[in-house]
Amino acid sequence: MLQSGQGADEVFAGYHWYPPMGAPAAATVEGSVAEYRAAFFDRDAAGTEALLTAGNVAPGDPSERFVAKHFAHAGAETGIDRALRLDTIG
Repeated sequence: MLQSGQGADEVFAGYHWYPPMGAPAAATVEGSVAEYRAAFFDRDAAGTEALLTAGNVAPGDPSERFVAKHFAHAGAETGIDRALRLDTIG
């Protein structure tokens, strides 16, 4: 196997949002979503809405729904596992 460096951060948890995913608060799916959001998202739904013209905004927070849906899938028992799985196959 040859590792070029492309994708290594996603495989070896090299990004800044991975360490917070190991916090006790990230043990549950809901906590994992909150920790991932705090570390990775750069704005909330209102911030996104402020950047877009009316009629071009999805209701609610589609980014958070996307993360929550993937984090809820069985097979990842920790916050880090959930984030790694999302970042590699999401």
